[in-house]
Parts: sequence; structure tokens; C-alpha cells
Amino acid sequence: MKNRDSGNSHKLNKKMLELLKTQDQLKMPERKYRTIIEYMGEGYYEVDLKGNYVYVNAKFCQIIDYSKKELIGANFRSFFEKKTCEEIYKRFNKVFKTGTPLPPSTEVKVVSNKKKILYFEGLVDLLYDSKGNKIGFFGFVRDVTDRVETERKLKESEKRYKKAYSRAEFYQDILAHDINNILHSANLSLELMEISLSDNGMLFEELQEFISILKRQIESGSSLISKVRHLSKIERQELLKNPVDLEELITTSIDNIMKLYHNQNITINYDSLEESLIVEAGDLIGIAFENLMRNGIEHNKNTHKILTIDVSREQKDNHSEILINFIDNGIGILDDLKSLIFKRGFKNNGGKGIGLTLVQKIIDSYGGSIEVKNRIPADYSKGSIFIVHLLEHRE
Repeated sequence: MKNRDSGNSHKLNKKMLELLKTQDQLKMPERKYRTIIEYMGEGYYEVDLKGNYVYVNAKFCQIIDYSKKELIGANFRSFFEKKTCEEIYKRFNKVFKTGTPLPPSTEVKVVSNKKKILYFEGLVDLLYDSKGNKIGFFGFVRDVTDRVETERKLKESEKRYKKAYSRAEFYQDILAHDINNILHSANLSLELMEISLSDNGMLFEELQEFISILKRQIESGSSLISKVRHLSKIERQELLKNPVDLEELITTSIDNIMKLYHNQNITINYDSLEESLIVEAGDLIGIAFENLMRNGIEHNKNTHKILTIDVSREQKDNHSEILINFIDNGIGILDDLKSLIFKRGFKNNGGKGIGLTLVQKIIDSYGGSIEVKNRIPADYSKGSIFIVHLLEHRE
């Protein structure tokens, strides 16, 4: 990476290089030569072949944050971390073997023992005595840390912008997907009401049932907006985890699903837990469970739709996990698609798969995981098992 001032700076380096190599022929007084070096705008150093500093100017001291008293006579390895020292040695060694200076445009990251991270651009070349023997190295360094940091921040801003844009599209998809379902259900209820009214009037009980359906859809729409607002936090920050009673969570989720699909032939099998199980989760985990049950119902062509929820414990090396199996008799998922169904934008059988994308995001945010298998191992078309792994809470 180059700064727009690099050209002038490199010209200065070149002139100084020529000056240093010809100072003996020009017979420039040592004091005048040192004065020029001392007050130039770039860092300058000289080291012997062992890497001991024999001269540094004020700018070099300022850049690496050590005094002349600390630097002169000391080895460069005393001031930089091991990895940086290895890089410096590699550069010196290359110049020593080839006799060719390293170009000033080369950017190097250095870390001092004061944990100060710097980025240098600079020239490295050989020092010779009057007989032409190699006696050490000299170099110019320019601190480009501010430039590098600015470029890094710009790249991070660009990434954040792209992520924010992607997140906005994601929530747009969520709203479009679920709101369309809600509106479709509400519209169907209205159409049924119209048909019933035109056929010898409508019984009060029928009217009440359709009104209840419409109310639930309105509540679902309001709940969806609230959920999306909560879900927007997932990608901005880690969700807060807290102990959740699994029995209460599952039974509440089942009740919500049965109310939503009360007019369909659905059975949800679940045996209450014999012991109290507490998992590490949070406020949004119920949304994940309900979406898994809805997935088993909506992607199901059977007249009688059957869901089974089974819970077990699995011991890991240093913790235990609770496995919640959501088993359905739906259309199943091809093996080739099992790795894709949780990805945003995945489409299958006319659906966008937004619900499963949300499920994974929620579970991942609570430190859990999810996988999918065939209900009947040899036949994917007989239904699926979604297995949710959550950490068990321990006091």
C-alpha cells in the first residue's frame, strides 16, 4: 500500500542513500552529516553486523518509543517481539547476501516489547568501511501506522455496511414470508364467512369461530413484529443466556401450536419429563421450537399430521447436553438438501425456508446447535427428525 507522499519520501531516501555512499569522497564533515540526519523527517538508524544500534536519530526514537540512551549499544532483539525480530533479521540477511537494498515501499508490521503495534515503510541497505568491507546496515523508516489503521477501519466499515444491508434484506424476507401466511389465513377466514352468510345465514357459533381465527392472526402479526425486533439483536450482539425450564418451554410451545392449527387433524405426542431439566437458553428459544413444529405441519401432506417431541441427555467431556428431538411424518428432506435448509434464501417446495434459518440463528446464539436426520434412516420421504442440542444448566 502506498501513500500519495511516498514518491517524495522515496526520492529523499534515494538522495540520502547516495549521500551516505559518497560522503567519504565528498569529504562532508561528520557534524554536518549528522545534523542533516538528526533533523530529517524520517527515522534513521545504523546497526553493526550483529544488529547492535550504533546510531539513531531523534525521529527513530520517537517512532519506536525508546530513548537514544536505551538504544545505542543494545541489540535490536531487545526492543521487539520474537516474530518481529525474525522478520527484521530476514530482511537484513537478504540485503547482506544480495548486496541490494530493500525498496522503501515494503510495508512491515512490527511489535515492540511495550506491546506497541507499528507499521513501517523503509529502506534497508549495507554500510561499508573505507576499504569496501561490509560493517553493518542502515535504514530509513517511516511510520505508516495511522494510514494502515485508517484503511483497516474503512474496510471494517464496509463490512459492517454490507452486513447491515444483508440483515435488512433478511428481515424483509421474514416479514414478507410470515405476513403473507398470516394474511392468507385471515383472507381465507373472511371468504368462509362470506360463503356461510350466503348459505341460509350463519350460526352464531360459526361466526364466533371465524372471529377467533381472525383475532389470532392479528395477534400473530403483532407478535411477528415484536419477534423481528428481538431477532434484529441476534446479529448485533450476543443474546443473553439464562436458565430456562424445559418442561414449561415445551408445553407452552405445544399449546401455542395447537391453538394456531386447531382446525387441522394434528397430534403432538409428548411425555412430560420425569425430572426437572434446566437448559441454557433465553427468551427467543420458544420461537425456535414453534417454528420446528410448524415446519413439520406445513410440509406435511398426510391427512393426520403427527409430531413427537422426545428429550434425552448426552454427556460430553466436561458438560452435559440436552437433546430435544422434533419428529414429524412430513414429506422429509433429501440428503443433498440437509446441509442447505438452514441457509438464508433456500427454496424448496415453494417455501423460502426462512423459518429454519431463524431457528438456527436463535439456537446458535444461545451456544447450542441443530441437526436433521431421516425419521426412517433408509427413507427420507417418511419424515424428519430435527435434533436441538442445548447446554444443561448447572448450579
